Amino acid sequence: MRRGVFHGCHAFTRASTKASDTLHSMDWTLTRREERPLALSPCIGICTLGSDGLCEGCLRTGAEIGAWSQLTNSERRRIMDEVLPLRESERG
Repeated sequence: MRRGVFHGCHAFTRASTKASDTLHSMDWTLTRREERPLALSPCIGICTLGSDGLCEGCLRTGAEIGAWSQLTNSERRRIMDEVLPLRESERG
């Protein structure tokens, strides 16, 4: 038997003289990674901090923007549903 031949991330072993025999008998079922839910974000692409320290586009603070990727979706949702509307009404 010949040693496996490495191609990219797949190792092929040829047990017969015909490579196609082995390739056709291999299990090519792929395991998909668990799909993550989309990250929630209020960002609208206007990324400038105003004199009050809030983003002109989404009204988050610089600290909130910096920590956003570490927050859970429930924490993000709370900020988006409660904190940001309050800031918008105060800024009004």
